[in-house]
Amino acid sequence: MLFGDLIEDIDFHRFLNFHETKSFLITLLAIHLINKSRYLAICITNQPVIARGEVTFVELDDIHHKMETLLGQKEAYLDDLFFCPHHPDKGYAGEVKELKIDCDCRKPKIGMLIKAQDKYNINIKESWFIGDSNNDVQTGINSGCQTVYIGTNPSGLFAKPNYIYMSKFIGSR
Repeated sequence: MLFGDLIEDIDFHRFLNFHETKSFLITLLAIHLINKSRYLAICITNQPVIARGEVTFVELDDIHHKMETLLGQKEAYLDDLFFCPHHPDKGYAGEVKELKIDCDCRKPKIGMLIKAQDKYNINIKESWFIGDSNNDVQTGINSGCQTVYIGTNPSGLFAKPNYIYMSKFIGSR
């Protein structure tokens, strides 16, 4: 089982004071159910804020610890988390030049999925990629996973997921 991002896009410095939203609670429940299944719960996420110089690796690690705490409070956990710190576009104040590259790991490319596959001997064809963006759906398609789009605007997708889950709680605070 593979996931895209676990929380909606918010300012990373605010995340340390993050309060659960309804959409995040749904994510926690989904991960808890996956933990009880035969699947692994693995997060695959782009974190271009590092390359743009908005967040350091240490700050991102703090954010991940906060996320683990929130998951643990709901008896849920991630088996692993893979992130891409790169961003191909230049021109941001404070950017980290060595991370401003067109890499193989940034979604919708499948480098992070290959790392997860190698580490856990995952059969990608029997896996699911769940996410809330075109990049998430396209990543799943590119890798050969089954895909699930979770969100409120499937008509805006250019990539076509295998399944769509819409909820009045997605996007609400």
